[in-house]
Amino acid sequence: MVYHPVRRPTLEPAALGLDPQRIRSVQVATEDGLTLRGWHCVGAPRVEFAAAERPRFQAGLLYLPGRGGDRGYRLLEISQLIDAGAEVLLVDYRGYGDNPGRPSEPGLARDARAIWHLSQTLPGWSPAHTVLYGESLGGALAVQLAADLSDRQTPPGGLILRSAFTSMTEAARGYRRWLRWFIPAGWYPSLERISRVTCPLLSLHGTADDVVPYEMGQRLFAAAPNHARNQIPKEWIPFPDAGHNGLAVSHAPLLRVAVARFLERVAAAASLPSAGSSSD
Repeated sequence: MVYHPVRRPTLEPAALGLDPQRIRSVQVATEDGLTLRGWHCVGAPRVEFAAAERPRFQAGLLYLPGRGGDRGYRLLEISQLIDAGAEVLLVDYRGYGDNPGRPSEPGLARDARAIWHLSQTLPGWSPAHTVLYGESLGGALAVQLAADLSDRQTPPGGLILRSAFTSMTEAARGYRRWLRWFIPAGWYPSLERISRVTCPLLSLHGTADDVVPYEMGQRLFAAAPNHARNQIPKEWIPFPDAGHNGLAVSHAPLLRVAVARFLERVAAAASLPSAGSSSD
């Protein structure tokens, strides 16, 4: 009822008609022995989606997707993020796409940690230059990962939440009231964790979201610190009349501009001598 993976025998870029020079296959091992496959995207997947001139690299963006589909479903959003000045790392969770295993809350947390470690092996992807981008369910994983990294004094360069919820428990019970009998309490508790996040925060939410209500996203945003440890203030950007899905299609220009400006702030902060130190 919660996870809706699409399974495919392969998601190799060439098999999907994508340029393997722009989207490169990667893989990473998890703590419990699974090998997850994904993409390191360094250029727009298809030429027709690309901006006339790609902006210079601002940051590496670690994309943690929502509960449905697989990484192939995010091609357009990947293009928008690349046009905003990011390289994108997107690795499917266990049980999604061409990956083994079955999704679960602890399993997906392991996946997120493994993907973070993979990101730090990519050229230019230091913690201060890496931004977490969490879409819906991926927002909960991004909050947890950012909070844990902040606790260790190695926060990411930034956190972008797109259509994120306070907790899976509240979101599911609100979306389908009868799910209250099946959804456990305290599931993906982002509201409890976000106060520990010390990196810059950008929250994006559609005002017509019928899955994760706009007000729920606002409550999660309100619970976050007002400023990051480098004094960058948190930012909330509403997407007028946007729903939960398809935001990258219906509001592509707003998404690109919002992300590009955030990445510029992250890149500027990372260039400061004290950026990334525990004394900020």
